[in-house]
Amino acid sequence: MLPESHNHSLFFSDNRSIIALEQKRKSYIGINSNKKKFFCYIPDKMYSNKEEACDYLLLNQNDKLAYFIELKGSDVLKAVDQISNSLDLYFKHINGFEINARIVSRSNVTDLKYSKFTELNERIKKLGGTLKKQNNKLEENI
Repeated sequence: MLPESHNHSLFFSDNRSIIALEQKRKSYIGINSNKKKFFCYIPDKMYSNKEEACDYLLLNQNDKLAYFIELKGSDVLKAVDQISNSLDLYFKHINGFEINARIVSRSNVTDLKYSKFTELNERIKKLGGTLKKQNNKLEENI
């Protein structure tokens, strides 16, 4: 789990059945029907360096699940960079977790052809997780 020094960036820690994260008309909805306990962090508040981080990091310690979530306007490649940076920053704290990445944006599908997206997708697959990109709203069972 993350060190106590990161507690100032903790957004919530509970077992709510619906995890709704929203920014600028983009939303991620996690359906937590088994009411597992999730910790939600805001990585941008954790680090003041120049590396930009993703918007949210959801962790379930019991099931060893991690979700790096970026809610973005149209720059999917920047979202990919932010998730990659976040993964670099946090990996030592969540080694052994299934790593998942979620990008919600308003951009079109052609952005997905870029090699950075493909590289992140391969990296996430090697860590046992999935990378999903959806326009405007992504809803899934977690």
